[in-house]
Amino acid sequence: MHGPAELKLGRFPFIVFADVIQNQDAADLDTGFAVGFTIGKVAEPWELGYAYQNVQKDAQFGQFVESDFGGGIADTKGSVFRLGYAFAKSWSGNAAYFINDRFVDVGDQHDYDRLQLDLGYRF
Repeated sequence: MHGPAELKLGRFPFIVFADVIQNQDAADLDTGFAVGFTIGKVAEPWELGYAYQNVQKDAQFGQFVESDFGGGIADTKGSVFRLGYAFAKSWSGNAAYFINDRFVDVGDQHDYDRLQLDLGYRF
C-alpha cells in the first residue's frame, strides 16, 4: 500500500505519505510501515520533512531495506528529520538526521543516530 497526497499549505507544497509492507511468507515479525510529510520544495528555496518508520525483523528482504535508516537493517524503528535549502540557482544543501532504534524485535536494542549532509549541483 502506498499513498502520497500532494496538497498545498498556504503557498507551499505539502506532501503526506504512508507506506505499509507485509511479508506473506514469514510466520511472525512480518510487518513494516512508514508515515511522514514534506513541506516546501528545495528549489523554492527550502524543504522540511519528517518520517516515522517501524520495520519488523522479517518484514522485508534484506537487499531492499533502505541503507540509511537504522544502518541498513530491518528490525528498526524511529524518526528521520530532513532539511533542504537552495542557496544558489544550481546549488542546494540537504541534511537528514536519523534517530533510530536497532534490534527492536530480536537481540539487544540500542540507539542508532546518523547525521547525513549532502551538497547538490544541478546542471
